[in-house]
Amino acid sequence: MDKRTRSRLRKTLWAMLAYSPGEFRLVGARGGWIKISEAAKALHEEGLFRFVTEASLKQFVTLFCSDLFELDHDSCLIRCGDEALRARAFEYPVSFPPKRLFCAIRKRAAFSVEKGGLRPTGDLPWVVLCKDRDSALLLGKRRGAFEMAEVNSKVAEGRGVRFRAGGGSLYLADWIPPDAISLSEELIVWMRMEEAARKERKRQKEAVEQDRTESLLSICTPSSSAGQRGMHPGSIYPTAERMLRFYDEKEQARTRFSRKRSKKGKKRRKGS
Repeated sequence: MDKRTRSRLRKTLWAMLAYSPGEFRLVGARGGWIKISEAAKALHEEGLFRFVTEASLKQFVTLFCSDLFELDHDSCLIRCGDEALRARAFEYPVSFPPKRLFCAIRKRAAFSVEKGGLRPTGDLPWVVLCKDRDSALLLGKRRGAFEMAEVNSKVAEGRGVRFRAGGGSLYLADWIPPDAISLSEELIVWMRMEEAARKERKRQKEAVEQDRTESLLSICTPSSSAGQRGMHPGSIYPTAERMLRFYDEKEQARTRFSRKRSKKGKKRRKGS
């Protein structure tokens, strides 16, 4: 990396972490910390530093920007070293957003969004929303979320939700109620098909378990010639109660776990 590129990268990082993180679609956790991987992806989106990786960015800050930024190597976090600039850059005042906001979600998360609404994920204490679809798609691409959820901010405010300005096109909220969220028709159709398939798989599994139980009961029922041998203590006749536990998955798991614990206890006693 030549001197000119180092200078450009240094200035871009300074603008990103000290002045306008919202313009780069970055939201800081408590204390202004941002994941280094998120900062690297934001640089890629600008189209200027596509060669930067998480490891190379950490090395660059350590070698050339240790006077400007702080690194948390254990958690792979970065933040601006100036406390005053950091407090101003990551201050999120209460704001009134436009009526339509957008948020990209994962396909599998659509079931929980439909029932419980949007809630914070990861280290951030807020739900991050955008006022345009393009920004929401870019933000969702960072974490592999490509399905779009549309939020009616007026309905959410009627439920007591307060929105905060996150800078740029970002808005933050503690949570979004499900009745303020609209999903695409394609996603709703997929959810209904997936739910029907899930119920069918559950029904088939219950049917298989029922057939297995009935077959065991038929095998283990004492015949007229055998009399009541299976009912007496010490009998070797395979009654249903004796056989069913060998086909019960939970019972087998408990048996394996107890055997492992007994083996570990014997090793400890030997070691002591």
